[in-house]
Amino acid sequence: MTDDRKRDRDALTRSWKEWATRDPARFGDKALAAATKIGQNILGKLRRDEYPPSPERARVIYEHMPLPELRPWVGRSLPESTEPPEAPEPTEESSAPAQSPETRDEAAFYLGGEARELLRATRVVRLAPPQDVALTDLEFDVISTPNFQRLRGIRQLGTAYLVYPSAHHTRFEHSIGTLHEASRMIAAVEEDRGWSERQRTIPDSDKVFIRLTALLHDITHIPFGHTLEDETAVIRPGHDHDPDRLEALLRGPIELAITRKLRAEGFRFLVKLLTAKTDQRVAKLGRQAYISDIVGNTVCADLLDYLRRDIYFCGLDEASGSRFMRYLTIGDATPGVGSSPWRLIVRLTKNVDEPPRRDVISELVQLLRVRYTLGERVYYHHAKMSSSAMVARAVWSAMHDDVEERLDLEKLRELGDDLLLDWLSTCGHEVAQHLARSLRVRRLWKQVFSLQRDDAPPHWVRTLTARYLETPADNEAQEAESQAAVRVQAEDELASFAGLNHGEVLIYCPPANMALKAAKVLVEWNEQVLALREVPESALDLGLRSLLDSHRKLWGLHVFARPEVPAVQMNRLRRMCEAKFSARASNRDWGLREERRVINEAVIEAHRELSGPRVDMDTVADVTSSLVADHVDAGRAIPSWREIQEAVGLASQESGGVP
Repeated sequence: MTDDRKRDRDALTRSWKEWATRDPARFGDKALAAATKIGQNILGKLRRDEYPPSPERARVIYEHMPLPELRPWVGRSLPESTEPPEAPEPTEESSAPAQSPETRDEAAFYLGGEARELLRATRVVRLAPPQDVALTDLEFDVISTPNFQRLRGIRQLGTAYLVYPSAHHTRFEHSIGTLHEASRMIAAVEEDRGWSERQRTIPDSDKVFIRLTALLHDITHIPFGHTLEDETAVIRPGHDHDPDRLEALLRGPIELAITRKLRAEGFRFLVKLLTAKTDQRVAKLGRQAYISDIVGNTVCADLLDYLRRDIYFCGLDEASGSRFMRYLTIGDATPGVGSSPWRLIVRLTKNVDEPPRRDVISELVQLLRVRYTLGERVYYHHAKMSSSAMVARAVWSAMHDDVEERLDLEKLRELGDDLLLDWLSTCGHEVAQHLARSLRVRRLWKQVFSLQRDDAPPHWVRTLTARYLETPADNEAQEAESQAAVRVQAEDELASFAGLNHGEVLIYCPPANMALKAAKVLVEWNEQVLALREVPESALDLGLRSLLDSHRKLWGLHVFARPEVPAVQMNRLRRMCEAKFSARASNRDWGLREERRVINEAVIEAHRELSGPRVDMDTVADVTSSLVADHVDAGRAIPSWREIQEAVGLASQESGGVP
């Protein structure tokens, strides 16, 4: 008998005996005898060429196995002739979760070894803010791969280091920190506070996948990822919705490191967890849905780590507690409904007849408050938005300008933030080169115009974001490219009208849906499972609604221009932005009249530039009417400053005003 066969026989025997001795008065003699017999005969009845069995046969054995505790071994060891002892009668405590054969321990089938061994920490990593993170051999092997190491070059906050000089922390340490927060949440769930076993039990096999999912949750990020994907739609689909990018980055060393310790099915299950980014996909995980909740859904390990890390490295004086973790449980999202998914839930009360605990609620609201502070002071700081718009336009130009060497997604995956700026600074794309070199010396474009959400009707906010950013679900990549192109075209029209070069006017229009995701965390309140934001305000009384509204109001459309632009050109640009983007421009008739007026003023400027302070208003009127008819009324771009000058010069010559 080979060593592998002997090891598996002994392990299966121990597992079966452990199950049998849980209730010796009921199952002892019969189950122990069966366990002994299985230990003696199970592997001897397998032919050598059937070891290990095919994935198809292993799956059939697994699906018909009534004892979840034995599933780490049945896929390799259980022969067809073996009759397991009868499963115990379900008790009232255990009947609730046992709604299908695939229980929460399904992940055990995907492991290539014993879960406890896979969870054994062998190394410790020190991170800032000060914390020690324990790592297993498997996790260290994943971290050591080139595709994970590339995260060292991708900053967590993109261009925020141009505002907060110490904000150079990267997605590398954030990924390890997220693993640490996930392990803290696991420990909090499992702490015994008198709740039922099913509400505080996480199988070791699930812990393996929770930790791996946390470690790899940001593996698909590219340089300045949130800027290029979420804020400007230069790259779509984004990192959370691009299975091809995930496959490309996991393929090779990472997959090899994982499949050394897990089955191939385990690797595929991990990919399934990493791609569960929508409510529908999370629900399809069934009893493993709570894994997604722990790692990256609402109040999750991802959020807990980046809040603490961003605050620390930006030097902000904010803090959030973790007392709410004491009330984390695992349970049905929709109690009493068939095989509903198991989710991570925050209990707001210890007992049904008690009022909600204000300390738990206040800590959840404080998390939202800290997230809002980061949005207001970091993510949507005016200099951060300006630099983000510069990066986005530089990358777009490098991907679309008609030159020999273009930037593409494959090359982006190979670069970090600084390497990308270096490449853009020396590439053959004039606009990209100019913007990247300006970013290198922190020569940021200045704000010319701003439209805040408070100043605009809701339909106008939706119109602007649909025009320049947001994309429908169908054919997302093509739609994103066309909308980014529309924004670039609008930028260049404004620049030409002001007499500036392409790339010297930029538009920043973030997503309109700026709801705080953490407000969707599931809480148990009045025997119901609700999103926190759905709990009646009278029960919370902590300003949650006003906080959510304040966060939505961070939205704004901003126009930036190259610094040192002469005041005359800056005023011309600002007036046209008012005509095209202000709240009054939501009335199309007003917008067209205002564009005509601004063009008329530009014609007067050009006339004075050509013939001095004396202005022939008849010539001005004729030129304005001609330009409006040729451009605005015809639905074409607004006229450029060069076109206005040429039209004024030609009209003056015809009228005899200019020799």
